[in-house]
Amino acid sequence: MSKIIKIKEQTDIFLDVVLAAIADKKGEDIQIIDLQQHNGAIADFFVVCQGNSVTQVEAIADNVVKKVNENFSTQPFAKNNNRNTTWGILDYGNVFLHVFTPEARALYQIEKLWGDAPRKNLSTTNTLPE
Repeated sequence: MSKIIKIKEQTDIFLDVVLAAIADKKGEDIQIIDLQQHNGAIADFFVVCQGNSVTQVEAIADNVVKKVNENFSTQPFAKNNNRNTTWGILDYGNVFLHVFTPEARALYQIEKLWGDAPRKNLSTTNTLPE
């Protein structure tokens, strides 16, 4: 098996853990933006979702950190440590997670930065990609 295939499989498993952690905390409007074909992109994937309150944004981000650590024994390279934030960011190198309140998501419209990138939209918290 080539290294590229192994890395892709590991990334898919990583994304599954992130998505399950988001779903555990009832994250909504989940989008996976595939940036692998974009030269200069800072990550291979952006995962974008929202929680309905600052408390839920924190809970989602904290749960992702917990589940990723349990499954991969790793912590994010960077994260915003601000409590009471409307936009939580976790940097795992090839995967960035952005968790917004609905108001912050509408304000920053991060999905439009990569409007031409392939994406998977997960409209409900109980639907994970196949």
